[in-house]
Amino acid sequence: MSRLNRVDYAEEVLQETFAAALAGFSRGEFDGRSSLLSWLTGILRHKVADVQRRRNVASIDENGPASSCYDERGKWRVMPESVVEAKPSEREEFARIYQSCLSNLPAPTAQAFELRVIGETPTERVCELLDISPQNLWVRLHRARELLRLCLQTRWMGEGKKQR
Repeated sequence: MSRLNRVDYAEEVLQETFAAALAGFSRGEFDGRSSLLSWLTGILRHKVADVQRRRNVASIDENGPASSCYDERGKWRVMPESVVEAKPSEREEFARIYQSCLSNLPAPTAQAFELRVIGETPTERVCELLDISPQNLWVRLHRARELLRLCLQTRWMGEGKKQR
């Protein structure tokens, strides 16, 4: 309850934990190397993390400020005016900052973004190359876009800077 802040989520996670434990017992996953309490706690931690991840992704998608910035293919709906109207020297600065933001992404996230978005590699091929599911690719792309947006807002637009 302390990690989820909602009784209904806590109850759901507890039920999922016991269901996973029962399924694990039937598959012989509990081998007795740890206590039963430790094993259940590990399952519970993973279930809590799953719920938190689902809640965070859903809240960003449905309510987040960037949800309307991209179309269904992940491309900018409208290029930010500050980049479109920038002078060539400012565009070079933007490109440098963008590359810096991209290089600061976690490696798996950057790799997925570079293959799928920059390289326009088909989803199926990216999943094959990275050995991930389409859902995992979607999560990585979503995280990359959010992290890039935050980095660019901070470093390109900059708090306190005059809008370009």
